[in-house]
Amino acid sequence: MRVGIVGAGVLGLAAAKVLQERGHEVTIFEGRPGVGGQVVTFQVAGQELECFYHHLFTNDTVAIRYIEEMGYGPKMRWIESKTAMLRGGKIFPFVTPLDLLRYTPVSLIGRMRLGAAAVWLRRQKDWHKYEGVTARSWMERAVGAKAFEGVCGPLLRGKFADQADNVGMTWLWGKVYLRFASRKGKGGMKEQLGYLQGSFGQYIEELGRRVAAAGAEIKLNCQVDEVAVTDGRVKGIRAGGQLHEFDHVLMTTPNIITKKIAPELPRDYVAVLDRVRYQWATCLVLALDRPLSDTYWLSIADPLPFVACIEHTNFMPPEEYGGNHIVYLSNYMSPGNPLLDLPVEEVFERYLSGIHTINPQFDRSWVKQMWLFKDPGGQPVITTNYSRSIPSMRTGIEGSTWRTRRRSTRRTAARTTACGSASRWRTSWTGTPGRQCSRSRFRERASRGHRNGVNRGNAGAGCCMTPPGREARWRRRLQTSGGRCLALRAVHAFRRRGHSRPYKYSDGGAGRSRGASAHPPAPAGFAPSRR
Repeated sequence: MRVGIVGAGVLGLAAAKVLQERGHEVTIFEGRPGVGGQVVTFQVAGQELECFYHHLFTNDTVAIRYIEEMGYGPKMRWIESKTAMLRGGKIFPFVTPLDLLRYTPVSLIGRMRLGAAAVWLRRQKDWHKYEGVTARSWMERAVGAKAFEGVCGPLLRGKFADQADNVGMTWLWGKVYLRFASRKGKGGMKEQLGYLQGSFGQYIEELGRRVAAAGAEIKLNCQVDEVAVTDGRVKGIRAGGQLHEFDHVLMTTPNIITKKIAPELPRDYVAVLDRVRYQWATCLVLALDRPLSDTYWLSIADPLPFVACIEHTNFMPPEEYGGNHIVYLSNYMSPGNPLLDLPVEEVFERYLSGIHTINPQFDRSWVKQMWLFKDPGGQPVITTNYSRSIPSMRTGIEGSTWRTRRRSTRRTAARTTACGSASRWRTSWTGTPGRQCSRSRFRERASRGHRNGVNRGNAGAGCCMTPPGREARWRRRLQTSGGRCLALRAVHAFRRRGHSRPYKYSDGGAGRSRGASAHPPAPAGFAPSRR
């Protein structure tokens, strides 16, 4: 079978390798002059360096496996990171739990709640329960609005701009889960990050060489004009004015590129692609004659013109880059932002005030060289229920398949979660530490007939009894969502005690349901099932 692949990034090359192992003929089309995709490199003093900063976490097992298979395992360096937060014009170290306690822009109670929320999220392995809630709403409930604004709010706005309030909690959970998983030592005090000495481009180029040696043709500097379709079936790929015929086509491109080169995609499939918005990623790279700071990764929580400062040579020694100190000034912009059209010199002028905030002694004479890199598909906006926005690999056109690199594979979605009341109840009971109700409080509310728990579906407020007519439907939804909740257990408890339906309670006073007369009290000793 002849397969055409659009994109010679890591995904395209890895797919080509697997297809070759299964006996298929492969041709890869890449618009750039080299393989690598977002891991494209450039030279600084004769040494290759990534255009966009890169490092690995210890649980990036697939990338680590490929690096070892390509023979570059001995060149992997695992280094304790030095991270910090810029807030109020001051740099606060952000490496250990003690650093969080010393983060004075947030109150002591807020710092403790932030730490508790981070530990809680690290222990949650099921991301599905965070699909239906935004990061802002979950964090404000968990840590308070002021603590949220002290840490997470500015970072979300810097990365997602006007879409910050729509970012799903799944994305933030993945960030916390990933970072904690890369911590070593007692109590997870030290974070380790990995870098391939000589750039990550080495193992990707080796992968490309092996794919080519196995018989694949890699066409570089070859822009794909269109995926040709005839009578609902893929005919091939049109590139450079020539039609290359294939039995199947695999597109490893962002949604915006996929729609452009495949105009024959079914309307419903395009609608799924359109659900995802992308932020442009930009990196102004500076080669300095001295360090800018002593921090590797500096997150910016102040209103600076960029959102992060990554000083690569605080991670790897500057001697590898001819004594240059390499600084990435990272930014994310919405499509259409006028800054995207500015040349490197004007971007540097706009960033000067922010650079002086990091180091007031900075002078233009420190800069030896500068570069500006941009990527239109740098960051997908991970909204709520993002898993429903991940298209099927099969596009609906026979012989056409779509697969994108997912920068947030662990963070986002693999299957659809339950919707409606079952999903909301499960989130309220198990998703938010600040709103969970203890068993003793649950029994107390059930015995006195807490009004909010009846007929209003407020799982966070009371003991959520389910009317019998809805029980079967909600049971199905709960099974779909992958678990049970106390609301359904309460119904079972009533059933076991011989009641045909849950009561609508009233305590005859303040607890009386609106517009309702008094009802019999709850059965004595009622408690939810402990199964």
